[in-house]
Amino acid sequence: MERGFLKVSERRDDYLDQIKWKFSDSLISLLIFIPLLLALLVPLALLLGISSLPISTTLENINTWSILVPYLLQVGVTLGLVWFFAIKLRRARWSELGLRPYGIFRSLLLALAAFIFIFASNITYRLIASRFIPMEDLQGRVSKVILSGRVSLALLIPIVIFIAPVVEEIFFRGFVYPAFRKKMGVVWGILLSSLVFALFHFEPYQIPPLLVIGAILAFIYEKTRSLLPVIILHGLNNGFYMLVLMVFMKVTRG
Repeated sequence: MERGFLKVSERRDDYLDQIKWKFSDSLISLLIFIPLLLALLVPLALLLGISSLPISTTLENINTWSILVPYLLQVGVTLGLVWFFAIKLRRARWSELGLRPYGIFRSLLLALAAFIFIFASNITYRLIASRFIPMEDLQGRVSKVILSGRVSLALLIPIVIFIAPVVEEIFFRGFVYPAFRKKMGVVWGILLSSLVFALFHFEPYQIPPLLVIGAILAFIYEKTRSLLPVIILHGLNNGFYMLVLMVFMKVTRG
């Protein structure tokens, strides 16, 4: 059992030490996620006549439907995998996946403090990386979609700020991290689950900042045993990111 700053709680009712699903459940979910998503997405896209998807390297044919349909399917696959392996197969409760109450005021303070650190680390990374990587390549797919003006912000705002944080935190912090933690311990569990979180965004140049964000989110979950603070932090980070892009778009386009 690890000591010091990352000391694991020794309470007998600590559900993180007694999770019902296994490391293999999380690993299988990660391995089949993309094949399963594509197996459902490609036929659906053909059926609906969607000619371009968010995974496309070009934005020429991107539109509201080509964003909305794949994303809703991704949400379904993500939560479906968690439900099948944790709830259905292992008889876990949603509360064991971190959907537990935590003081809203404490959650906000914690999220704000962590956000300041994330913001500073992200700015530092961009200042360093921009010396070696073209700024256009440092922009993620979401940035390019927003700046293209081809997709309604009324659609993107709830997805990016509200839906994505909830779904991603249930999967990566609520489901994946505890299994990694049980198998490898707190430190390696945080590091490797954060790496998986970063890799699953499929943004090569965004891996370092995403790794930092993932580690902070996992650390907060480790300390609070609740997804509420990390969902708020995730939403705050995404919301600020979108606000900056919207201001930039307005300034550059007059």
